[in-house]
Amino acid sequence: MTTRTAEPAYLVPNQTRRGPLTPYDDKLANAIRAVFATGTHDLLGLVEGLNDVGIHAPDGKPWTTETFTHEMSVKGA
Repeated sequence: MTTRTAEPAYLVPNQTRRGPLTPYDDKLANAIRAVFATGTHDLLGLVEGLNDVGIHAPDGKPWTTETFTHEMSVKGA
């Protein structure tokens, strides 16, 4: 019989990242945290909050729920 020692569970917070964050990624992440800190926790509110603070999509246009969802899938988030 083999006895296995339980290893502590862990989370690698950036396990889907393929490289270091870009300055844009850092700015977007900080803006997302700031919007969440206001009590907003729905997609539409998040998108509106990002647009309100001037953090736009990579193409320079305001976010929509579709463009934000697509960008998060590209980033592996």
